[in-house]
Amino acid sequence: MKRRRALALGAVVLVAVAVAVAWSLLRPEDEAPEPGAPGEAPAATPEEPGETRRVELFFPGRDGRLHGEERELPRYDEPEAEIAALVEALLAGPLSDDLWPPLPRLMPAAGDGGATAATAGDRQQDGLGDATAAAAPPPPATGVGVGEVYLLDDVAVVDLVAPAGPPAAGARQEEMMLYSLVNSLLLNTSQASRVIVLWNGQQPVTFAGHVDAARPLRPNCDLIAPPRPAGCADGVG
Repeated sequence: MKRRRALALGAVVLVAVAVAVAWSLLRPEDEAPEPGAPGEAPAATPEEPGETRRVELFFPGRDGRLHGEERELPRYDEPEAEIAALVEALLAGPLSDDLWPPLPRLMPAAGDGGATAATAGDRQQDGLGDATAAAAPPPPATGVGVGEVYLLDDVAVVDLVAPAGPPAAGARQEEMMLYSLVNSLLLNTSQASRVIVLWNGQQPVTFAGHVDAARPLRPNCDLIAPPRPAGCADGVG
């Protein structure tokens, strides 16, 4: 009796296995597993088409101050992508004819990669805060792009890549160049409070001999012309 029950149970198991095998072989090829099934990598969340965010970029003016210019930039899920988009928009230059690009031109690097010293003629041609400035701002520096961008805790690291060394500049011009980028980035990004600026993968001690770039930089709101943006405390942060 027990032997008959065992044989019957074995037959049932064999039938169940056969049905399962047949179902797996006959299952339609286009029948996909449910999303989120175990062992599957989660699908990347696509950006919403046309979704943008309003930012304020800061460009040098003839008065030796930084002036805000509002833009609509694409919104990204990754903060590094948003930072890169900010820098790319800044390097493209201002829309207003009254403002200057942050990098008006490039000069050959001297020595170990530092910028060449600016002559009086250079400073007059750069024109920032100089009453003798040329009537028209210079075009943005060509060939400068955004390399690697990443976050180290609250520090954003931005690598600018270019075929030459940083622009020659006087003290004010160097401040305008660096803090145009630093203020534009940090006043539009909640994930970072300081910035390290690299040039062709290297962190210069200084870009033109006046501003200490060997440390992470914080916003400098003293350089921004009134009215200053919300959330921008007076002085260097």
